[in-house]
Amino acid sequence: MNAKDYDLQVERDIDGAAGNVFDAFLAVYDEPLPDWVLHSERDLRVGGVWDITFRPPGADAFQEHRVFTAIDRPHRLEYSAAIHEAGGRTYETAVVLLITEAGDRSQAQLTQSGFPDEQTRDEFAAAWPDVLDLIPARITQ
Repeated sequence: MNAKDYDLQVERDIDGAAGNVFDAFLAVYDEPLPDWVLHSERDLRVGGVWDITFRPPGADAFQEHRVFTAIDRPHRLEYSAAIHEAGGRTYETAVVLLITEAGDRSQAQLTQSGFPDEQTRDEFAAAWPDVLDLIPARITQ
């Protein structure tokens, strides 16, 4: 199998305008940080870096070094992520967040590709819905 076979996609309908959803997605990683985020620092521009350290419940901490590859607020955010696990394994994925607006609601569609194996993809697939569920609480009107 090739890495394309290990892509994931998560969607969520969220009350709010696309711009608010876009900003709230980023704000999930701002203060106050969720319990599973130890550090988050970003330079939001194409070519800018977003470094995050995660520690999911029951797992070792790992780091992501993200580089923004496309920013079209409020509809598109793309970045590459070099993921460095505690055991020394490193791999790179690509993330695309698309936000479409329909009335007073928006749909967030997140795709992540490039996982090295099915198990790793499934771990991320289990985590992303929880991240998207945090967006409504971070929306500012």
